[in-house]
Amino acid sequence: MRTAAGLFCVLGICLTMASAAPPQGIAWSSSEKEGTAKSAESGIPTLVYFTADYCSYCKKLDRDVWSHAAVVSQVSSKFVPVKINASHDALTPRSRKITGYPTIIILNPEGKEVDRIVGYSNAAGIQAKLTAALNKLPQRTAEPVVMQ
Repeated sequence: MRTAAGLFCVLGICLTMASAAPPQGIAWSSSEKEGTAKSAESGIPTLVYFTADYCSYCKKLDRDVWSHAAVVSQVSSKFVPVKINASHDALTPRSRKITGYPTIIILNPEGKEVDRIVGYSNAAGIQAKLTAALNKLPQRTAEPVVMQ
């Protein structure tokens, strides 16, 4: 009897912990237009990741980098993430002059390109490159204080 009660208790704790876990992965938008609109509204830069079905390094990036906890946290908190698959949308990459995959561009909230990352990097490399891109953006400051 005690064993069954202990098992249910352990099972209950595991289920509670599983249901309380934060969602995994990056919540990608598939529309650059929607992403830049959210960016303009929030003041947060847009990260646009250009990929293609045939791109082996894109698959490696998806599997090893975009799923890495620290990268997920950085991208989810510092950017409006957009993922464009050139195998399904050839127009958007062409308009951004994308010549190879994977390519990541960082847009400021006004939609202007601030940085471009071409090719594969591991999780630490992507984090460093995204941090460098963020450092190229003007720092947001508090609203000016009006003295009365």
